[in-house]
Amino acid sequence: MSARVRVVGVVLARDEWPLLALSITHALTHHVDEVHVVDHASTDGTAAGLVELAERWPGQITVWDLADPRFDQAATTALVVWLAVGDSPEWVYVFDADEFLLTPDDEPLGEFLGRLGPDVSAVRYQLDNWVAPVDFDESSPGDYLRLVHRAVTTVAEELPFDIARDRIWLGDLNFLDIPFPSKLIVRNDPSRWLVGGAHALQPARDEQHVAVAPAVLRVGHLPFLSRRRVAKKSWHGAQADAAGLPPSTSWHVRLIHAFDRDGRLDDFWESHSIGVSVAPTGRTLPTTVEDPDLVAALAAPLTEAVERQWMSRDLDLAGAGASPRGDATVPLRELVRLTKRHQQLTDDGARARNDLVIRLDTEKARSAALSREVDRLAAALARVAEQREEDLAVAVAERNAVVNSRSWRSTALLRWFGARVRRGPKAVRRP
Repeated sequence: MSARVRVVGVVLARDEWPLLALSITHALTHHVDEVHVVDHASTDGTAAGLVELAERWPGQITVWDLADPRFDQAATTALVVWLAVGDSPEWVYVFDADEFLLTPDDEPLGEFLGRLGPDVSAVRYQLDNWVAPVDFDESSPGDYLRLVHRAVTTVAEELPFDIARDRIWLGDLNFLDIPFPSKLIVRNDPSRWLVGGAHALQPARDEQHVAVAPAVLRVGHLPFLSRRRVAKKSWHGAQADAAGLPPSTSWHVRLIHAFDRDGRLDDFWESHSIGVSVAPTGRTLPTTVEDPDLVAALAAPLTEAVERQWMSRDLDLAGAGASPRGDATVPLRELVRLTKRHQQLTDDGARARNDLVIRLDTEKARSAALSREVDRLAAALARVAEQREEDLAVAVAERNAVVNSRSWRSTALLRWFGARVRRGPKAVRRP
């Protein structure tokens, strides 16, 4: 049996309480040895809640305070992963507050990863989306036991973002009809970083990734847990619009904000939840099946949350501005800026290297083509010279055959006489 390897979890959160308590407790109970949390300018009970979590899991939770309202997900994630390397993990699992890793019989993630060979640098896993009731209350522990409906995708594969966006806007699809992008659990490598919400590794390399079947490992995802959280996504979409980001960046929350601007946020929520008998006009309802795995995974965290009153509305509202680790809280704003600059320089260097490789390959191709042309011409000249040698040899052979023939020798006197006649009589000199 393979030894269990050390895994560190990293979670970035902004106003995620009390769901954050459940996801961190679930991760520490089953799958990771430590969790590094980035509290990104939260104004709800997240800060105070993290104090409670740190007391429950002494020495296993590190909180990093990012007060800057701006957010660079790739740079922040990369920075915290690099900082987590000090804990010497063999693997790093980056997750969100609404994600819960599911394995058969709650097998620890470290045991699964311990069975992989040293040449495997990442594990790619699938996200399965669970659908919340339309009247879901995040502060009610009993409501989490109602999360038994898993969405079934009706589209076979991921769609280009603009096609997916337009079809959802027109009501032809909803988000839960489309497969969500898979994500990566990565081996500890300080020279690289995760991008796009842990969907890819940079710089890209030719390496081995293992894609695991959902029956072996998957993540239970709660993308639209409540009407309040959908409204929060609309706010994030407004920030992305104001920042002038490219259309493909944060397109999902920007689309939710477009529904909000159009006065249709309630329609969006009802079409991405269960419990309404008729779909809102022009919308579709999600296709679902019953799946108890997520509720089973939530059982232990919910019990802990109820005992410690983490789900209380008072804690959800009272913690704004509280420091989760006192003086130990580390400000990340400048470090994130430096990390972003490092990534930009690395990307620029990678692009310059790739351009140089392309130019070298082009020159090599030209040189090879020129060499082939020289070889072709040399071969042609050799064939011409060989043919001339053959022709000369044939001519010499034919001449020798004629000169050595009996008829040639017997007519030698006649040829001499004929030649004298052709030249005419010699001129006589006068005295």
